[in-house]
Amino acid sequence: ICHEFTIIKIDNSFNTVTIAGATINGYLNPTLDIQWQSMTIKSDGTIYVITWGWLLNMTNVPGVMHKMQEIICGAASFITFSNLNINLDKIYVIHCVIKNADAAPHNMRILINGDSTVTNYHSQRYTVAAGVIAAVPVANDPVFTDIAAAGGNDGCYSVINVMLDIRGNARIMANSCDNIAANVKVDNAAITYNIVQANITSITIQIASPTSIVGSQFILLRLNRYG
Repeated sequence: ICHEFTIIKIDNSFNTVTIAGATINGYLNPTLDIQWQSMTIKSDGTIYVITWGWLLNMTNVPGVMHKMQEIICGAASFITFSNLNINLDKIYVIHCVIKNADAAPHNMRILINGDSTVTNYHSQRYTVAAGVIAAVPVANDPVFTDIAAAGGNDGCYSVINVMLDIRGNARIMANSCDNIAANVKVDNAAITYNIVQANITSITIQIASPTSIVGSQFILLRLNRYG
């Protein structure tokens, strides 16, 4: 007798739905990770196979980047992605469209596991503006780019990659496109978090000032954990 079941994740929390104790399409204990993700499975009395959803709708194909969360910043100077688990997710990629609400330019920082002690980080940056390459000296500060004062040139687009190395140090690579038109600038940064961690459970993006980054958009992706 064939038994068919449909499992659906109905909420938008970080909690996963785990089909525990089952091997389905060769995967042990598969999960549903995002709201309305679903899996329909059928048993032939011995094994379960997926008849619709999950792998078949490309949500969980190995190697595909998977959207975890999107934040539109309100009147705040930072945003935080929490309830993370890099041991499972392997790689985090954050796409940022940042706006500065202040009349002065400011640096942007990335913080790991809530640690705001900037001397626990090292960063090396170089920029290209008006055809000129300039290196920024190594600093004890997790700055990945700077953003112009509010106005026509204050937009910044950044892509940030976060991994945990074999020693347990977070490694961060960020590529940013700052300003617009003739003022466009490339800003690349390599950052290490020097405190050994067993896991990365939160990532914070912060403007280095109590000013607001209202209207800024942040999208967190992870590498698919299967495969």
